[in-house]
Amino acid sequence: MDTRRTAGGEKEDPGLPLYDAWKSRPGPRTLTPLVTHLDPVIEKALGAYGYAGDSNMRNTARVMAIRSVPRFDPKRASLGTFVFGELRRMQRVGPQQEY
Repeated sequence: MDTRRTAGGEKEDPGLPLYDAWKSRPGPRTLTPLVTHLDPVIEKALGAYGYAGDSNMRNTARVMAIRSVPRFDPKRASLGTFVFGELRRMQRVGPQQEY
């Protein structure tokens, strides 16, 4: 993982260049690498909320992550932290999807 630091001593967000690329040219070409970068965060959230190995919830989590990207503010959190927080909603969405 990239551990470069900014002038203020904070870690540089490795997802920020991907987000910036998507922000300047929204579309599938820039969104796909961004979501691929977020896959470890999505897998971590799936495990944390009891859905590890559930392919239906993985797809739901990816859609939730994609929908959260426009609300991301780089001044408030790292991209991974923001998306992980947004995926907390899986705790409410998941039980509705069980059959």
